[in-house]
Amino acid sequence: MQIGHPDRIASQWRAGFGINVEGKPGTINWFHYDGEKLIAEHNDVNLSKGNPLAGFVVPDRPLILWGLGISIGVAFGVEMMDHHMDFIAAGCDFTLRIPL
Repeated sequence: MQIGHPDRIASQWRAGFGINVEGKPGTINWFHYDGEKLIAEHNDVNLSKGNPLAGFVVPDRPLILWGLGISIGVAFGVEMMDHHMDFIAAGCDFTLRIPL
């Protein structure tokens, strides 16, 4: 994973299964996986410990070459609370598209 603004991170810990980051309070940051073309966008998603998983539909079954990229924008609040996040995995289920 690439961190969009490393200067907005208080700490990070990487392991083979994921990364734990602590954002600086009051900042916004972007976290990216590989990919080259925007095929869908999902905004105003709220994932937390109580709601850690979500599914999203990519319309029109676009052709994907060279991998799937995922970018996640995170706003770290100013409340007196834990600002750590664990990024463990992101996945995709593909439906076969018959070539034209």
